[in-house]
Amino acid sequence: MCSDEQHAAQLALLASIYAKLCESDPLPTEQTIMLSATAPFVVDYRGYKHIFCWVANSLPLTLTLDDLGQFPLAVNEWNNISFPAGTKLYAKGQAATVPVFVRWTNEVIA
Repeated sequence: MCSDEQHAAQLALLASIYAKLCESDPLPTEQTIMLSATAPFVVDYRGYKHIFCWVANSLPLTLTLDDLGQFPLAVNEWNNISFPAGTKLYAKGQAATVPVFVRWTNEVIA
């Protein structure tokens, strides 16, 4: 059992830690990126376990993954793009940029 002084010191320490955590500006968990054949998205997990993307095009989009090959994305549904960190993802054959909605999460999106 701790004394009142020890308890007060622990509470003060926790309050200061909480204040520092509230000051930090966390990275967003959702972001719209612009992807093209020359403008890649670099896989960065930002401390999360999974990365998903949503393509709202009328035509399917295919990603080119550095030296790993190609990956077709389904339109209007969540696609798991949890590739190795640092992998560059390009939109195959897209001269103009295409908006892609990206979500970082610790849970799998079904």
